[in-house]
Amino acid sequence: MTSNDGIPVTLVLPDVPASSSSSVDTSESIDEEQVQQETVASSTTVLPVPPTNNKRTKSIAHDDWVGHRLMIFHVDLEHGGDACGVLQLSVVAYDPTGHRVVGEFDEYIKPPANALWSSHASDIHGIYSNDVRITSAETIIEVWKRFVSFIEGYLDGGSKKGIIAAWGGQSCDCEWLFRITEDTHHGELFMPCWCPYFMDPKKVVLHYSSCKLNQKHSGVIGYGCDEMWCYITGNDSLLGAHSAIVDARAQSTVVADKRFLEYIDKPVSMIAMADVWAAKRKNRDIRNDELNRKIPSGWTEGVADSAWKLPRAKEYSFAGGGHYGPSLAAKTACESQSLADLFIFFFPIQFL
Repeated sequence: MTSNDGIPVTLVLPDVPASSSSSVDTSESIDEEQVQQETVASSTTVLPVPPTNNKRTKSIAHDDWVGHRLMIFHVDLEHGGDACGVLQLSVVAYDPTGHRVVGEFDEYIKPPANALWSSHASDIHGIYSNDVRITSAETIIEVWKRFVSFIEGYLDGGSKKGIIAAWGGQSCDCEWLFRITEDTHHGELFMPCWCPYFMDPKKVVLHYSSCKLNQKHSGVIGYGCDEMWCYITGNDSLLGAHSAIVDARAQSTVVADKRFLEYIDKPVSMIAMADVWAAKRKNRDIRNDELNRKIPSGWTEGVADSAWKLPRAKEYSFAGGGHYGPSLAAKTACESQSLADLFIFFFPIQFL
């Protein structure tokens, strides 16, 4: 039941005495019933029902956060492309209770002999196949086991809980961690134990506009980790950026800043690592199902050299195709060197 203004109410009805005699006539019974109803209506008490609000106001790690049972592991990695794999894996372990970095892990990884290196990726992080850091490195199996031992060593057998933190990493760094543990080395390599939470610091700063690191207040050009680090430290650039350990250290500095820590226990700040993995498993299954999907009626299985190609006449670089550069209309308007022509080009008369 609701009141006139839509507030849920509960009716508390007073006890109504029963008839003292069952031998009265029908008219007397009706009159008595009417009196009872009037009595009920005049003495009804309206009690508002407190609204139920299940909206979360703290992070899913709130109990562990206030109980000082959390460790933050800032993870970053560099890779050589999809056909190459992870080349550098780094972690900075941070104790939010003691407000200090307690350890670092930084190792290079030798990819398989048949790996296909991405020149674009190498140009970004500066790691190439003939780099001594790669040729002298061990494989992902040996490095990964030490990576896991490093993280678990700070969690006291499970009495503490770990937060895997990666800047914009849910779709990048986590994707590589997922591939290693769920695809390429499934059943052989596993994620560290006692790390139930994932945090993307970039998402936190971007989501909470009241955060002083948000562009609304800081005026930073972008939300890159190096840009945020420069803003916090007052430096012009992050020396060695795109090295996994350098980026992990920079991320740790950002998260340790008091302007960020104020939001670390907010609802959006953390998600369950299990949910991240569940979403990635679902996407993987969808991709695999698509590969096994039956060919529609009337279509044929693709064979070598049978891929459809754009007609030659419609290609940019051949006769009959288009040409790179401004359109003829834009070129004409610019060559006229007339402000009026430029105005009409951008704002046609029919729109005025």
